[in-house]
Amino acid sequence: METVKVVVQGSLIFDLITKAKVLPRVGQAVIGTGFGMFSGGKGANQAVQLARLGAGVTMIGRIGRDFMGDFLLERHREEGINTEYITRDEETATSLCAIHVDEQGRNDIIVVPQANSRCSASDVEAAEASIAEADLVLTQLETTVEAMEKTVELGVKHGKPVVLNPAPASKISREILKKVFLLTPNETEAEEISGVRQDQYSCEEWRKRAAAAMHDLGAERIIITLGEAGCYYSAKGEELLVPAFKIKPEDSTAAGDAFNGALCFALAQGKSVKDAVIRGNAAGALAASRFGSQASLCTMAELSAFLAEQ
Repeated sequence: METVKVVVQGSLIFDLITKAKVLPRVGQAVIGTGFGMFSGGKGANQAVQLARLGAGVTMIGRIGRDFMGDFLLERHREEGINTEYITRDEETATSLCAIHVDEQGRNDIIVVPQANSRCSASDVEAAEASIAEADLVLTQLETTVEAMEKTVELGVKHGKPVVLNPAPASKISREILKKVFLLTPNETEAEEISGVRQDQYSCEEWRKRAAAAMHDLGAERIIITLGEAGCYYSAKGEELLVPAFKIKPEDSTAAGDAFNGALCFALAQGKSVKDAVIRGNAAGALAASRFGSQASLCTMAELSAFLAEQ
């Protein structure tokens, strides 16, 4: 089968991860049980997941000219990702992130955006030829609105399906939502974008109302990731709830990125939404059962073995 091509526009972040039995309260110090330094960022994580599944990936993003940027660039090249359009910023440092994880796999995160906050429309325009050749385009909200909007604009211009993972949640124009092929928020992001509060309805009623509100805002197809409850897909005249896989959680840091990467790989291959969501759920489950961000992302062999076992 011919290799699918995916362009990912998004964040690159140098991750510092510490693990402890419990997350510290304000003003509290706890003794850690693990530490690691990893290549991270929503965009970069999704790009790596796609590459490990066999996609030809081009990454668009921005890093500083520092040791952290060197580290991220080298990790992406090792994964076989085209780094031609990762810009080295001369004026600011690479983005970094401090992540604390407890023994239940729960986490708290502080991100310092730096170079990611300077990702520009011109960064994306430089990669237009790659977008024109792609089977699918994936973007998020962890860099800048202008970079995301230019990515959507060029994807649509060249007739490519564009998947928008609206994380972290922020305001998205109706014009952009109408152009996006698929919107993939988690529960918190869906609540913020839709304005429908989870505490006012049952789980089933909430997801239906939240999806309906996002449809009214312009989104044609929506997948809401629901953690242990699975994923809910909604399009005009169609809805689908796909259960999650049961696993022992270790670190949920990159589970959503694993989901989006595997989902987009399957969609780029021409698989149905249900099949794509199943593969996304499996990749997310594998990531949540391992420690680290990109270190937790699976290969196609691991994904296939996991699905066969299930």
